[in-house]
Amino acid sequence: MQPVALYLLATLFFFTITIVRGFDRLRYAGIWAEDGRIFLKQAYEWGWISLFEPYAGYFHTVPRLIAQISTYLPVHLVPYIIVLITYIIFVAIISIPLLPQYRWLYKDQRFAFLVVALLALSPGQDNMMGNLTNLHWYLLLYLAVLGLKDISKQLSLLELFFAFLCIASEGAAIVLLPLYLARIVLKYKSEFSFRYRSILGELVILSLIILFTCLNYSIRTDQSSAALSLAQVYILLLHLMSFVLVYPFTGDFLIMIILSNTFVLTVLSAISLFFVISCLKINWRQEYVLMVTLVCCSLLLPVMISMVRLENLEILKHFHELDTYLWFRFRYFFFVPSIAFLFWVFILQCRNKKQWLSFLLLGLLVFSQGVLNSYRFTFHEYGKENDWGAKSTLLEQSLATGCPQSVTIDIFPGKWQVTIHSPKKRCSAE
Repeated sequence: MQPVALYLLATLFFFTITIVRGFDRLRYAGIWAEDGRIFLKQAYEWGWISLFEPYAGYFHTVPRLIAQISTYLPVHLVPYIIVLITYIIFVAIISIPLLPQYRWLYKDQRFAFLVVALLALSPGQDNMMGNLTNLHWYLLLYLAVLGLKDISKQLSLLELFFAFLCIASEGAAIVLLPLYLARIVLKYKSEFSFRYRSILGELVILSLIILFTCLNYSIRTDQSSAALSLAQVYILLLHLMSFVLVYPFTGDFLIMIILSNTFVLTVLSAISLFFVISCLKINWRQEYVLMVTLVCCSLLLPVMISMVRLENLEILKHFHELDTYLWFRFRYFFFVPSIAFLFWVFILQCRNKKQWLSFLLLGLLVFSQGVLNSYRFTFHEYGKENDWGAKSTLLEQSLATGCPQSVTIDIFPGKWQVTIHSPKKRCSAE
């Protein structure tokens, strides 16, 4: 089977699985948090100009585009369209390792399929799946995976367009700057003809990241801090030890127990790190720098989160004291484990000696993230009481005629509301 056909087939398969997993969220589709209060409200009231309005320090371009397009649809269908579109985007992104440009990374398509399955089960989905508010986390994953593309292949115009949309939507794209710099260095070392043309795509992405980082910094909130403290260095090391080196093989509940014993965590991390170094040392190729760099980049994200919102510093330092059920459904726990899954399957499939150990560890990885974390197989509806559906006719009337001038709708989570004002200044029925 052709690689592209395999990608499309796998995407269809995982989309079907995602529909099954999240059927209740689609069946009882509702409007979540900023989806209503920011994106849809401003799309209805301001139109296309809302694309240029920052929120929480960045522009959320893709969520705003989807919200704006949704305004041309019947109001009662909007929640269902949002859920379906976010499902499609999620599945399209996690299936990318199956493309031929990633064959250098996962030589056997079975390992690539395993990676996609692990990404589909990544933690944080219960909080993120099916809404625009958290879509930027998936877009950051796209930028990360794009940075792993075979360096012998140029970035296409379509990939650059998608990269632009992601960078314009995600305030944390700056953490991936080293990854694209690494691509340029590798290409510079490996190519001597048409060198500058071959790195044009990477230069465009670097320029976009720097441009939007400067824009985002200029509109940052007062909460942000540019200072790097020892506490944030601790966060970086803690995430390295816990969620890159140990977590993939333990599952959610066991890692929380291990985190309560610093000695056990340190020993397991050291063993894991020694194993990684030995695998890379024996089979080293210069392209592997990309994967190692990506892991390092992923660890910058929790540091950046704690710097942008100072109240997150304590959350990220003491997450192991939080309720396990809540933490592993939380959006902040999505990105680093996802990169860890990409990394570990890569490490284990490129190991040539003692392959029985690699398959044993792969089995443990599947067991811990699948069987032990089986509660993540489904993500449930926000709630069955859907005020958006109940008031959709009234809102449609308000938007079309200005009567009534505004409509207030209860949205999810509980106690959230959005008041949408009609762009019609007067009631056209008068």
